[in-house]
This record gives sequence, C-alpha cells and structure tokens, in this order.
Amino acid sequence: MADYCRTNFAGREEERQYLLRECPKLGNDDARTDALATWIFNRVAEELARYRSSFGEVYAPQYFGFVTHGRRGAVTAATPDGRREGEAVSGTLGGDAGTDTSGPTALLRSATGFDHRLAPGGISLNLAFSPTALRGAEDIERVVDMLLAYYALLTLLSRSSSTESPLTWHARSCRDCPLANQTGSPPAETIKKILKS
Repeated sequence: MADYCRTNFAGREEERQYLLRECPKLGNDDARTDALATWIFNRVAEELARYRSSFGEVYAPQYFGFVTHGRRGAVTAATPDGRREGEAVSGTLGGDAGTDTSGPTALLRSATGFDHRLAPGGISLNLAFSPTALRGAEDIERVVDMLLAYYALLTLLSRSSSTESPLTWHARSCRDCPLANQTGSPPAETIKKILKS
C-alpha cells in the first residue's frame, strides 16, 4: 500500500479502482469502518490536548475543510483509499464526495458515532440532495424528520455520559446560531427556516 501511494498508483489503476469502489467507506453505517474512524477521531483529540498554544490555550480539532479541501489536497500525497496525489481531500466529517452510497440516514448514523464535544473547533457534515429530490412540501418534511432524528440521536447518546449533549454545548457556544438556547432537538419550524434560507 505504501508503494502504491508513494508512486501515486502509477500502473495500478485496477487496484486504485478497487480501493475507491469496493472497500468500505465512512458514512455508510458500517460498524468496522465507523469504529476505525472513531478511534482516529479520538486519538487526534487526545494528541492535540497534550499541547498548548503560545497563549497557553489547548489546541482543539475541527472537522471541516469545505473551503480549503482543494488546496489541502493539492499538497497531500496519495492516500490508501485510492485518492491520487493532488486531488481534493474530504471537506466534511462524512467522508469523500460520492463514497457515502448507503443514503443520508446511514451517513447520519455514522456521524453520531463520534463524540462531537471532542471537536470544539467545529464539525461539518454536508448533505447534498438533488433538487429533484426536494420538490414539494412532503419532501422537505422528510428532510426535517431526518434532521430531527439526527439531533435526537446525538442527545440520546450524550445521556449515556455525565456531560452535556453536543447540541447543548453548541448552542451555548454559538450565540448567533438559530439553535442558540436550544436544548434537546430543535423544533421542526427552526429546521425548516434553516432549510429555506
């Protein structure tokens, strides 16, 4: 694998396609993949917590690169998932575009495996829908229901620990957010406003 990456998969297109298309990817509610991603997520947070900035502050991870993922990919070597050197890296916690092939519910289930409080720098989880999938009010209602379920699952998972839910932490730390001062799942009307904006 190291040789494949070092040579940018030169002469290994069949193997690269296998890695891209056949190997499990984050965002598909696959227990093994999600467990490995969670382990990496936790190790990054633990490692960063060991260091302090010149101001004495703890470094904290953030998981979004939707603005810089192209530039970061331009200087990043090939990776074992089949991504070539120079191609954009993932811009969100959900994995690379097109690799979450099991639908949005599976992506949200994978994303709830992470303790979001370990990333106070922020987390991005992009969901892209075809405009034809959101034509009517009923379609919007389905998306609202899915997002409410996601928030409910995050809240439920946090109840198994002694600390506040990721949503409560986010609302407390983000005064301008439409979810500020929100505890538990946000009301459906709030989500509809966000979707329409």
